[in-house]
Amino acid sequence: MAADRQRLAAALAYKQAEEERRRRMMESVPGLVTDPAQPAPRADFRTNLENLSIGLGRGVTTGLEGIKGIITDPVGTARGVYEVGKAVIRDPSVIADALRYTAEKATSGPLGAGEVIGEMVSPTRGAGGVGKRDIFIGKSARTWDAAAAKRAEELEAAGMAPEEIWRETGTFRAPDGQLRQEISDVGAKLREEPDYETAIQEKKAEISAINQRVRELKESAKTQPDLFPREFNRSVRELAAQKKPLREDIKGNYGLEFGKTGYLGARARLAFEHPGGLYEAYPEIGQRTIVRREQPLGGAMGAYNRESKSVSLSPYVKGKPKDANETMLHELQHAIQHQEGFSGGGNPDRARRILQEDMQQRYAPYSSDSYKRAWASVASREASRANYAQYLEKLQKKDNPKPRDLTSLSDWYKYGTRISQEMDQGGYGWQMPKKAGANRDYWIRQAARRMQRMIEDDRPDMRNAATSMSPEEAKKALRKADKVFRETQESAIAASKLDDLRKTLEEKSDYELYQRILGEAEARAVEKRMNMTPQERRRTFPSYDVPLNEIIIRR
Repeated sequence: MAADRQRLAAALAYKQAEEERRRRMMESVPGLVTDPAQPAPRADFRTNLENLSIGLGRGVTTGLEGIKGIITDPVGTARGVYEVGKAVIRDPSVIADALRYTAEKATSGPLGAGEVIGEMVSPTRGAGGVGKRDIFIGKSARTWDAAAAKRAEELEAAGMAPEEIWRETGTFRAPDGQLRQEISDVGAKLREEPDYETAIQEKKAEISAINQRVRELKESAKTQPDLFPREFNRSVRELAAQKKPLREDIKGNYGLEFGKTGYLGARARLAFEHPGGLYEAYPEIGQRTIVRREQPLGGAMGAYNRESKSVSLSPYVKGKPKDANETMLHELQHAIQHQEGFSGGGNPDRARRILQEDMQQRYAPYSSDSYKRAWASVASREASRANYAQYLEKLQKKDNPKPRDLTSLSDWYKYGTRISQEMDQGGYGWQMPKKAGANRDYWIRQAARRMQRMIEDDRPDMRNAATSMSPEEAKKALRKADKVFRETQESAIAASKLDDLRKTLEEKSDYELYQRILGEAEARAVEKRMNMTPQERRRTFPSYDVPLNEIIIRR
């Protein structure tokens, strides 16, 4: 049943594809009789076995990730199954298309066969499974849906869950506090390198032909001085004018050749195609973003430079279109972050500094209350010292003091044994008299005097504390400090939690911190939301591959 649902879901996507793609796919399904005119390919057992293993792994991974979709989004999964059922009722031919789709994949080679086997032995993929990517946009995009964003803010104010807001409006609020929407990346791809190389060689050949013509003119000028200099100069200018657009084409359209630069957008859409509307949303990104084939610092697959507005693509992804496409989308998401003022990306070398800057910003709202609590803490300690010292002095002069007046003090447990020894050496007895009377009163007063002396020896700040303020002033200071503590309690709790988070993050490696930078987590999310239909995107709330509470905001 799981495999059947997988094939039915694939058939729906198949039905929605363009007619030309459907025709090509139909024609690609082999018949029962092999055309004898086609020579049998030479078997390569090792390669076939490797491809079969890769395909099997993909199929199994797809199924296992489906379990995650079912667990994390059971409602979305049920809705997906329901939509498949409705589609079958409306058009039973999708079953045949599903079988045809499976046949094409299985007969395409060992890799395709492995994927089919993996899907059959694995659970079906839930709604919003793996392998999805869509690029996130913000308010400055020309295709931003302002009405949906306004509705999202209204629902947010009403207390609706972010997942439900997303399903209704296609808008969500990222950890940096800014709203996001998304556009599809289906069909986005980097142009194949051989096309560039062929085109560049053609353009260079034309330039070489023009240069040869200039040389011929120079030779002619030697034998035909009548043409020199006016006719000669005019001819050279015309030839130079012909070379200019050829050079611009090489620079603009074919800049992804190693060592060259090129622009996205306009003519350079040939460099990176994005049918989902990236260039309509951000024309300036297509017109200004430079792409270079060069190894980024740190050996990364790609990098975006905010200052030069350039993308560096590693030459090592040259022969892997999938890796190149995902890397390009990752870096273009950084370009959008820069354009929108979203939290940007970073690198492991700067991750700890970015964390420090983020923590400073997060602590800022609590700084005022922190100062108030620090003042209240100092004032409270001074008042408490004065109050305590005054209490001990009163106890030394008190008529009929009670034993608990002394023994209830925490310092009695610290100094009680020493005090009893001194009292015994002074002839007053080791133990406090049990019977009330003048002897016990005297014993308690003398013990209180010794306790005050011991406290002042250990804590110099207690010396003269009794005279630092009056009893009324001490009580007033304590009441005021207590009021500050109560008013700033929530702020203190939040700051304490933030301090715990800071300590947790500081224990992580530079690379782990780099992964938790919001701009990087968001760019990785773009790579994962690939080929989603609008319905699938609405069912699948955008998420990150690191704990949400550990996200680091680059300011």
